[in-house]
Amino acid sequence: MLQQIIKRDGTVAPFQQDKITEAIGTAAKSTGEFNPQISLKISDLVLESLAKKFQNVLPTVENIQDIVEETLIAQNYAKTAKAYILYRKQREKIR
Repeated sequence: MLQQIIKRDGTVAPFQQDKITEAIGTAAKSTGEFNPQISLKISDLVLESLAKKFQNVLPTVENIQDIVEETLIAQNYAKTAKAYILYRKQREKIR
């Protein structure tokens, strides 16, 4: 199981699945596509993908966000994926 990630500033931090679930839930709330229980199921799928793709290396925040987008699209939640992508771009501009 994934224990750590690399943050944007290059430091290593503990992995927190609840942050992924919360971000997915926020995007879903803005679109009304699904409820918090589905957010958790999608974050579980994200965790599975991360475990497969990053067996011997730590993922970055961007890697995780990319997989969230891919997973939302794969699960046919295009509106929520778009909301997530737009929010991500907004935050990027702020930084």
